[in-house]
Amino acid sequence: MYRQDLSDETVITIRRISWAMGLSMRKAIDVFLNAALFFINKEKVCELCEDCTKCASCGIKHEKEIPEKALDVLYLSR
Repeated sequence: MYRQDLSDETVITIRRISWAMGLSMRKAIDVFLNAALFFINKEKVCELCEDCTKCASCGIKHEKEIPEKALDVLYLSR
């Protein structure tokens, strides 16, 4: 799997947001990605996908619930 180092500024920002959400940084990143699904054109992402072998486990098609405390930090409707 692809893993990229994050900039210091990004780590500092994620840490503070994760504290506010009451989550670990890893779980907070998962929440960010799940929240982003509300704002992207899923059909376009699927259309331009270059690896259709992972569709069954792709988050684009399988939205997850966002924890209540995280919703208090994010500007998303409940």
